[in-house]
Amino acid sequence: MKGERFDWGIVLSVFIGFIGVVILINPFSNSGAFLENLIYKCATLLASASWSLSLILIKRLPDPSPLRMTRNILLAASVEIVIVWLLIGHPTQIGFHLVPFVNAFFLGALTSGVVYFFYILLIRSSGVNFASFSNYIVPIVAGILGVVFLNERFTLMEVVGFIVIVVGLCIQSYHDLLKSS
Repeated sequence: MKGERFDWGIVLSVFIGFIGVVILINPFSNSGAFLENLIYKCATLLASASWSLSLILIKRLPDPSPLRMTRNILLAASVEIVIVWLLIGHPTQIGFHLVPFVNAFFLGALTSGVVYFFYILLIRSSGVNFASFSNYIVPIVAGILGVVFLNERFTLMEVVGFIVIVVGLCIQSYHDLLKSS
């Protein structure tokens, strides 16, 4: 996995996994509001592409400690968010409330910080391809947690999307197994 190269198995599994994500987004649902929701669906795809690019950039960065790299990533993201907030937000309506501040701090530091720390370790040990494929599991876990804790329902499109994602993961696993033997 260290000397990663794209070949037919990787391209096929990425394509199938991506189709599964598109099915989950379900761009043709509620056709009356298609254009209205198009910006949100495009933003989701753009976020996925940005995440993929970040994995590649993490791989190419010099070799500082994962903790320092995580700190720098979160600091850079915070600066970007402040700039966007200044441009399109309402800076005159700033207010400080302890509970939302503490919640935001723990959300950023504990969840995002821990995730980036482990992603950096994962990228260094297994490579970008493997780390990116682990992201295909996120919608499946999130969907299951939504059903269990939020009483959400699976639609047929979600089940089909999950199955397609798992097929993509299986193709990647089978391909890796063939390459290692």
